[in-house]
Amino acid sequence: MTKIKLLFQNIYLILFCVQTFPVVIDGLVFDGCVTETCHQFAGNRARKQHERIQVLNELRNKFSISDGNHWIGDLNFQELIKQLQTRRLSAVQVLSTFIGRAVNATDEFNCVSEFIPDAMKWAIELDNLPHLKGPLHGVPFSHFNGICTITSTPRRLSVEGIQSAIPKLVGLNGVPAILADKPSTLTTIYKALTENNIQSHYDPTTVPLPWRPQLFEDKRPLRFGYFTSMPFFPTLGDTPLVIEETKRRLEALGHTVVPFEMPDGYVLMKTFLDILFADRAEYLFSQLEDDQIATSNVLQYSGLKIPALQRKLASTLPVTGKQELLLKLGLDSEKSTGLQTTVDVGKRLQKYILQQMQDLNLDQLLTPVFPVPALRLDDPAKLFIALCYVSPWNLVEFPAGVIPMGIESGQNVDAVDTSGDVFLNLAKTNLLNAIGMPIGVQIVGRPFQEELILRTLQELESSSKYYSFRRP
Repeated sequence: MTKIKLLFQNIYLILFCVQTFPVVIDGLVFDGCVTETCHQFAGNRARKQHERIQVLNELRNKFSISDGNHWIGDLNFQELIKQLQTRRLSAVQVLSTFIGRAVNATDEFNCVSEFIPDAMKWAIELDNLPHLKGPLHGVPFSHFNGICTITSTPRRLSVEGIQSAIPKLVGLNGVPAILADKPSTLTTIYKALTENNIQSHYDPTTVPLPWRPQLFEDKRPLRFGYFTSMPFFPTLGDTPLVIEETKRRLEALGHTVVPFEMPDGYVLMKTFLDILFADRAEYLFSQLEDDQIATSNVLQYSGLKIPALQRKLASTLPVTGKQELLLKLGLDSEKSTGLQTTVDVGKRLQKYILQQMQDLNLDQLLTPVFPVPALRLDDPAKLFIALCYVSPWNLVEFPAGVIPMGIESGQNVDAVDTSGDVFLNLAKTNLLNAIGMPIGVQIVGRPFQEELILRTLQELESSSKYYSFRRP
């Protein structure tokens, strides 16, 4: 029986995951260009990369960090704001220091694609103003600057000026997220973005809900529901242990933490993915036409290109639930009636979770973020179904925050049996490569309860050993 199961898994791999040889689809070779347009794209990429290197070299020479200004980059967020608000530091000084640090960081990690060309001009304009321009006057921002996050309920923050990856998506609402080095920084930024109804003032389509200090400063004990893993895609290594440790920390802070049972992970991910790929990814394909596909996305791209009939036939084979889900991406929602049914399932899931929280009198949920701490460069698209711990909250429109609360030790790699599951085995391989990396936990709140999430994140920040040392 085991041999038969492995045979069908191999058939699945041939149908959906083949990457041994160059894949050619619609005249496109993933590891090389065969069309004139593709050659043009390749030339443009090479030119852009050359220009980027030139800019980085110029910035490196212009903004090298000296002993005289090194201390500016070591200020914590609150002290940096204080220095800028009192104008003991200028916006130009701060920006110059952070550009220097960013250049040094990208030399080591290749983490900066480009700098905003007008940033220095804006800093000079700020320094020339007779008054301060808001609570974040002069603070430099990057798109990714840490591993603590807060994601809002849809329409709490404006999406004006933000380009969606799939503009005409129906049933899933994209929301802005804030990333920072620690929760206290998240709170400062979120408060500045929501005070005095600033969001609805500039964008009337947002909910007129200003920052609520009474909710953030509320000292009453909270009730949390929690779970450490989902059967659909179990957490591996130290992740469940970190959830348990965070539970104990919340209890030590005076809160109550009780078990919580999520809806079936397969249903959650199928609903999410059927909405995401309702057009069978035609819009995404149109944006990638004649372009080279990143190796990390070959699996996803090639799988969606398999004709619907072949995927339907393959899904009738005795494959696992994860494999069936991938084979049927978007097939049940490609017609309007199917999409309407899928969107309705999403609404019912939202009501179910809210009712569960109501019945248990829960304020928030404590959950994992991902089965393993981190993935190798080429593996995210192969394991995107492991997003079952975060994608559901986008589907049901709940706000969520993430904070690192532990480090992967590598001592519990074999705690979960991964035999016979190609996805769990790949996750286990990634786990072995993630030893020593931070493990995050997720705090999920009821809709429009962002202030309460930020309160919890800051309490965990104050109680966690993780923040007792400087992270690399």
